[in-house]
Amino acid sequence: MSDISLAPTDPARIGNYMIARRIGSGGQGTVYEAYDPEGRRVAVKVLHPNGVRRPPAKEVAASRRVASFSTARIVDVDLDGDPPYLVSEFVDGPSLRTVVEEAGPYTGDALHRLAIGIATAVAAIHEAGVVHRDLKPDNVLLGPDGPRVIDFGIARVLEASSTTDSGLVGTPAYMAPELFTGDTTPRPAADVYAWGAVVLFAGTGRMPFQRDNVAATVHQILTAEPDLSALPESLRPLVARAMSKDPDQRPDARELLLALVAGRSSDEAAADAAALRPPERLARRRPELGQVAEAAYEGLDAAERAIVPRVLLRLIGPEAEPRTVEEAELRDGADGDDTAVEAVLAALAEHGLIIREGGEVRLAGPALVRAWPRLREWIEADRPGLAVHHRIREAARAWDTGGRNDGELLTGTALNAALEWAATARTHLALNSLERRFLTASAALAGRRRRTRRVMVGALAVLLAVSVSLGGFAEMMRRTAEAQRAEADARRDVAVAGVTAAEADRLRQADPATAMKLSVAAWRVAPSEDTRSALLASVAQPELAVFSPPTVDATAYSADGGTQAVLSGEDIEIWDIATETRRTVLPVGERDEHSELELSRDGRFLIIRPPEGESELWDTATGKRLPTSAEPKDFTAGGRYLRDGAGRTLRLPELTPVGAASDAALDAVVKGGYVHVRRAGPGGTPVARFGLGRGGKPRSFLNTGDPVVSDDGAWVAVPGHTDGIVLRSLDGRGRHRNAELPEWAGVSRDGINVVAFSRDGRALATATEWAVQLWDTETLTMFHQFSYPGFMPVALAFRDDGALVVGGFDGTVRTLDVRALAGPRLLRTSAGAENGDIAGALFSPDGRTLATVTKNAIRLWDRTTLRQIGRDVEGDWNVEWVSMNPTWVVVPPLAFSADGRTLAAARSATVVSLIDVATTRERATFVIKNGTSYQPNEVLALAFSPDGRTLAVAESNLTVRLWDTRTLRPTATVRGHLVTTLVWSPDGRTLALGGPNETRLWRVGESAEPGRPLAREHSSEALLFSKDGRRLVVRGENECACATLVGPEVDARVWVWDTEQGRPVDPPLAGHTEPAWAAAFSPDGNVLATVSADGTLRLWDAATHRPIGLPVETHRHGVAALAFDPGGTTLTTVGTDSSVHVLDLDPAAMIRTVCTRAGGGLSPEEWRRYIPDLPYRETCGGEAGRTDRAATVLDVSHRYEPGRLREE
Repeated sequence: MSDISLAPTDPARIGNYMIARRIGSGGQGTVYEAYDPEGRRVAVKVLHPNGVRRPPAKEVAASRRVASFSTARIVDVDLDGDPPYLVSEFVDGPSLRTVVEEAGPYTGDALHRLAIGIATAVAAIHEAGVVHRDLKPDNVLLGPDGPRVIDFGIARVLEASSTTDSGLVGTPAYMAPELFTGDTTPRPAADVYAWGAVVLFAGTGRMPFQRDNVAATVHQILTAEPDLSALPESLRPLVARAMSKDPDQRPDARELLLALVAGRSSDEAAADAAALRPPERLARRRPELGQVAEAAYEGLDAAERAIVPRVLLRLIGPEAEPRTVEEAELRDGADGDDTAVEAVLAALAEHGLIIREGGEVRLAGPALVRAWPRLREWIEADRPGLAVHHRIREAARAWDTGGRNDGELLTGTALNAALEWAATARTHLALNSLERRFLTASAALAGRRRRTRRVMVGALAVLLAVSVSLGGFAEMMRRTAEAQRAEADARRDVAVAGVTAAEADRLRQADPATAMKLSVAAWRVAPSEDTRSALLASVAQPELAVFSPPTVDATAYSADGGTQAVLSGEDIEIWDIATETRRTVLPVGERDEHSELELSRDGRFLIIRPPEGESELWDTATGKRLPTSAEPKDFTAGGRYLRDGAGRTLRLPELTPVGAASDAALDAVVKGGYVHVRRAGPGGTPVARFGLGRGGKPRSFLNTGDPVVSDDGAWVAVPGHTDGIVLRSLDGRGRHRNAELPEWAGVSRDGINVVAFSRDGRALATATEWAVQLWDTETLTMFHQFSYPGFMPVALAFRDDGALVVGGFDGTVRTLDVRALAGPRLLRTSAGAENGDIAGALFSPDGRTLATVTKNAIRLWDRTTLRQIGRDVEGDWNVEWVSMNPTWVVVPPLAFSADGRTLAAARSATVVSLIDVATTRERATFVIKNGTSYQPNEVLALAFSPDGRTLAVAESNLTVRLWDTRTLRPTATVRGHLVTTLVWSPDGRTLALGGPNETRLWRVGESAEPGRPLAREHSSEALLFSKDGRRLVVRGENECACATLVGPEVDARVWVWDTEQGRPVDPPLAGHTEPAWAAAFSPDGNVLATVSADGTLRLWDAATHRPIGLPVETHRHGVAALAFDPGGTTLTTVGTDSSVHVLDLDPAAMIRTVCTRAGGGLSPEEWRRYIPDLPYRETCGGEAGRTDRAATVLDVSHRYEPGRLREE
């Protein structure tokens, strides 16, 4: 059982499941043996987070309803987890592929029983309303009770390496022909085809169609017939029908099963199939982890067994988490019986339950505390004392290593609790000799202090007589007491601040404003790593507020995002959304809860529309019903006008008729598959008419929402629910866009329900049944999504300050800060034009200069002012590798010299250009060796040595050359390695050669060849060295199988390597969903920042690798470059759309930002509720006072002024 231990890269826990060992991994994810809270063994499949789609809830529920006979029952699913995962019943047995490859094909009766077992599983899956989509030999396990089909429904939520370019999911050799000919919606017939292919494999040992590449395999599937001659006559006709090219000619799963059982009852046949076992040599069962532990325990004698709980409980922390201890600590309490301790450690290690390494001991995995009932009992018996013992243990170690000073001993309440536990509350835990000496010394010190106090009290009368002479002693005692109080207060403040920061993180979704206030309070109480992380999370969180009126029977929202009307009993309450205060109560009397409410754009007027009877118009400012000459029907033109039953259109707030004025706002309606846009009012001037289909052609949607016209009248958008969205320009150019939700946005039953334009019209917000999306208006491409499961948006509105207000069906209102996304700050050229999309970007080493590159121009920018430096450096720049496409992320070759004065870039494919930054002119060029027409050569990466005298050039012909930048001649060459990134160590002695799936270190000047590659599992392309050169940051495996139809598997983690030890420093930095593009250390080396193609910036503690705050999502697309300022107080990022964002990391600036976003700090009442252990203190003070968060949504991407970087 030695293989139950986990690699350092494997998770210890997924959701509520403790991980025991890795079973295997593949394109979809990694499978682990794990144990649930009750100690039951399960299989946990951790899915690649960048490949997960959200299925409808009903489909997940259906997967869990599949009968468990012949399948591995799904017991838990969490697709929103980090990472997402599925949990199924554990099947102890090899896969069908393993059995066939190692023991040969099935024949005769065994093959027939196998076919029945798989068909039974497929029928059960289909009867639950689920399609497997990826049935193959690897997904059939031969367990102790017959064949079991696993992973049904998983393909529904994945788009990982098994996804073809066309969006198909599955393993090509077992996929039905129709899936390659446009019918991409998998039907049960596809599973029947896969059944036939699996049975054919089981009976022959060969895949039905197998060629050298995917394209050839698909061609065979579409054109050739499978060779069934090796199958017995009883199966050959069924397999032939199942593998028919025409899905309509295939039997369904139930028909297939009935044909297989041939007159017997299905129960008899199923029981017969359940008797099928794998070959004896492959049928050895793996005992459960608890059984392994029990066997190790029973193999010890009585004296040794008595030591086991004491040993194991020392390997467990106060929260029952695994910990590493020195062996000396375990032997210290043996009272001379070192042999028994050694026997226990040896037995546990032999059974793979613990790991002994370098004089230290740790559990092989955290699952043991769940899987072994005996250990669970020991933990429960001593659970109240685990935390007490942990404090004693750590304090004793600190006392011992610090010279055993009295200042390290326990005193007061802590000492009393420790002595009470040691004397009366221990069950299995035992104190070792060091801990006993520590408690003895602490008790002795307390006794001495008590005696000292008694002597001092008795002598006070005498001391008073000579108080003048002893005044200095009294002052000393006072200062000592004050110091002790201050130390105790500091420890208390740290604990309280930690709890407050944790509460802030817990409330971010439910009550974001309070969460922001708590994070400021936590930092004010005690600055620490945890409180800094909470404060930064408050800067990054998009949620500004979540508000829910007390009771809601019906609700409506104004189009400006400022007002909410709520029917509550016999009243309608008018709420100010920004301040979360009730402005007015309309005494409307008893109303049907199905009454509809509608507000005008500014919330001034309200229409009440009962199920029966006439509508009413109310003035929300006065709280009175307004008399009308005709029944009010609805508000039009975005709530700007009122239409009544007399056919009139009335201006608001005057309620005067609108004539045929040409200045009236635009109104849009859908009729007969066309959108009609005209000026509001009777006889309004027509502006546009177009169809809902692509190119403006007429098309009838099943359902559409209300069309919305942008404030500037330039665009009209129509939500088409399941038909997607239609966008049309009204500027006379007739630009027309049709789009549907991208697959990565997940599945929505009802599609897009509502839309809203940003005030400047550059962004469009849409809502589905559980999420809100943001789109670029010009291109109608979706660039961001906010997911809120269980929350149904029915209204969207951009406020004047740029915040997005999302109104829910249940009356809940969410306010999101989307300014950086909806209206990003963009680089502009010297001529004032937008810089446009870029292929890459790079900051100079000092962070003062930015270079951006497109196909036709390199531009240089001053980071402080964001002004362009000099002119464009024009040319045919190499931004897309043409000789090969080996990686998922392609970074154009750019390099700054260490002093920032020279930029190196690749012109065309083979010319390296050296550009003078100050003059923006080429200083020199040199040419690398040309390739052939069949195998062209090109520059893939560039890097200057720290002294600027050498430029490393990586070429696609598997060559890296070092060039002298003065003579422009090569000085050294290495060959035989595909290198796509180059990074010099700070001392210039080492050059990291990063490739698609490995990184090598070349000791320049010491060796003619680079060293062995770093482990492939943990490394890909090098990004940067730490300042001391001991750490190398690399992005995870970035290999791309771009020559095939099967998509790449990408590891989006970031790894930090110890270059001296040649091993990764765990844990990896996990959080990005696409590969990291670049990384940077803060000037003090304490913070590591990474940016990714997923559009996020993440900050990490460089020592612990813990994330700091939330991911900063302020770019629409990928983030190409980042840089700290020289002082480390700001961090600037540049997106691939030339958007620029600056994050202020100065705590005072972050507090100002958060206080402004939250509308001030905690009130005294809030303080008493959340921080009752400390007296109230003002946390925001002058930073924000009591600013109403409706007044300003401070977004750090708008802090730029000429010559300045931070808003004062």
